[in-house]
Amino acid sequence: MYDLNNDTDLLLAGFTNDYIEGTLDKTEQTVFKEYLAEDAELASFIRKSTQGKQMLRNAFRVRAADDFEEKLAKRIAKEKQSESPCNSTDLASA
Repeated sequence: MYDLNNDTDLLLAGFTNDYIEGTLDKTEQTVFKEYLAEDAELASFIRKSTQGKQMLRNAFRVRAADDFEEKLAKRIAKEKQSESPCNSTDLASA
């Protein structure tokens, strides 16, 4: 398809990556979209890459329980209390 040893193809690869990542400025994006209209193979590659990126993003999405923060705060408080130098169990063993 493209030769990354070729400066032109390397530049195109950079624009392709920036397009997929959404980091092109408005003018670059407009010009690149015009280029994609002429290169069906690259347009297909970008479509598939964008879909793959979205699928990976969704595959690792984790939803915590509604009471997660509350349980976490209680657990942290309990851990801090058990590590406290004034803990009654520490005094009893001294």
